[in-house]
Amino acid sequence: MAFTKRNLNPTLLFVLSFLFLIALGTGLLMLPASSKDLSYVSFIDALFISTSAVCVTGLAVFDVSVELSSFGFYVVLILIQLGGLGIMTFTSFFGFLISGEASYKNQLMFSELLDDKNVGSVIRTLTKIVSITFFFELLGAMLIMVYTDPGKFDSLYDHIFFAVFHSISSFCNAGFSTLSLGLYDESVRYNYPLHLIIAGLLILGGLGFTIMFNVQIFIKRWAGLLFNRVWYKKPITYKAWVLTFNSKLVAYTSTILLVFGLVMFFILEYNNTLASHPTLFGKTVTAFFLSATPRTAGYNTVDMTALTFPSVLIMMLLMWIGASPGSTGGGIRTTTFAVAMLNIVNLAKNHKRIHIFRREIADESIRKAFAIISLSLIWLGISIFILTITDGEKGLTALAFETFSAYSTVGLSVGITSSLSTSGKVLIISTMFLGRVGTFTLLVALIKNMHTRLYNYPKEQVLF
Repeated sequence: MAFTKRNLNPTLLFVLSFLFLIALGTGLLMLPASSKDLSYVSFIDALFISTSAVCVTGLAVFDVSVELSSFGFYVVLILIQLGGLGIMTFTSFFGFLISGEASYKNQLMFSELLDDKNVGSVIRTLTKIVSITFFFELLGAMLIMVYTDPGKFDSLYDHIFFAVFHSISSFCNAGFSTLSLGLYDESVRYNYPLHLIIAGLLILGGLGFTIMFNVQIFIKRWAGLLFNRVWYKKPITYKAWVLTFNSKLVAYTSTILLVFGLVMFFILEYNNTLASHPTLFGKTVTAFFLSATPRTAGYNTVDMTALTFPSVLIMMLLMWIGASPGSTGGGIRTTTFAVAMLNIVNLAKNHKRIHIFRREIADESIRKAFAIISLSLIWLGISIFILTITDGEKGLTALAFETFSAYSTVGLSVGITSSLSTSGKVLIISTMFLGRVGTFTLLVALIKNMHTRLYNYPKEQVLF
């Protein structure tokens, strides 16, 4: 099954697939069947919700639990699933199932998109991505059903749909909910097991599929070694690296950020938003959820407008960093942040190379990390500046929070999304799209076909 007859580079095709899905979702949400009262959703509002779903953000210009019909919710759910993993992933996977083969051209294209050097394993990788997604979403839905009260739903169908919708939305880091106040709704506000299940799903979805595959191999190998040690009394023998360099970098960075957020939110919100939780366990779970949700998840278990200003700043930092590469989340990525911090430390120590885990980080990775950071800050600055012109009455903090949330595809808000002007909505839509496909990715898609320069100029030192 061929994606294209023209010579489009894979990155540009990746960007165009998101634009196509957004356009399709906009058209479906504008149908009268998508609204409960069978009225038409305006073009700009339908475009906003479609972009938010495809870009797995979660920001909404109206209460979807009140305005959307069952058909509308199914549209949003499908957009979240396709947008979270990429329409091209599903198209190629199901095309392969139907035809039983994939063209070498398409395998080369996905090899580049998935950063997989082995072209022959591309279809196997796509199959793993789809399989592991469905597995965790099914497991999450089953756990959500177990830890939610059936009496709070009108029917078994509503209970099942609630579980499935929130499981998919959580694993894809979308943040959409069938409840008006999300997880802050009184029916689930103190349901701590539910909060932990959803936090687990969004963390797994934000780790990245290559990391999850690698961890799977690591667990399988050590389980085998331990089984042989206990059952057959064989000694545990040392083997070469199982966890890859990137897996270690993601694991350490993600853990540090989660612990940092947990500690800071527990201290800063103890006598504020955490005060309504009577037990230490409840306060700890809520602080942990506050630490996990800014990493592109979008769910809230506290009143976002009541957060202290230091907590808002920390949340903006965590939103900006976001999830890990190859995941369903957004942000500049944990590895980008880690490389930048390591480079700063090495510059302070006057070291010329970055060494970690007995490996040296390539200069190309360092340059790419700072390019991603620079482009993100430039766009965030431009967006906030324009919003202060179009919606300045809402305050700089609220506008900055909304912009960071949109760019990092988080979906958290302090309550200004629905009151944005048309110009403000268009800007947030653009920001969500750029945050999902990546400003650097978009730049590569537009200029990748330029010729490489085959000569070098003399080097000069720049003063800093």
